[in-house]
Amino acid sequence: MSVLKVVPRKTDAAVLYEIFIRSSQRRNGFGRTILGIAESIAQEKKFPCLQLRPHSLDPSFSDEDLKNWYFDQGYKLSEVHDGLLEKKLEL
Repeated sequence: MSVLKVVPRKTDAAVLYEIFIRSSQRRNGFGRTILGIAESIAQEKKFPCLQLRPHSLDPSFSDEDLKNWYFDQGYKLSEVHDGLLEKKLEL
C-alpha cells in the first residue's frame, strides 16, 4: 500500500507518507516500483523534490534498514529538516 499526497507547502515538495509491502512480498521490486510511480507523479505535478520521513511499520524491518533502502534509491538526508529524506527530481 502506498499513499502519495501532494500538499502545498512552503518548500513546494511532494510528500510521500507511506509505502508498505508485506514481508512475504518483499524483494520482488514492488517497493521500488511504487516509489518510482510516486516520483513520476511528483514530477508530473512539477515538484522539484519528493520528501519522506522513513518509519518502519514492520517490527522485523528496522527504521535504519528502511532508511538505508531509501538511500539506495537515491534519497539523501535533508539539510534543512531533521530526520527527513528527500530526492531531487528532474523537471
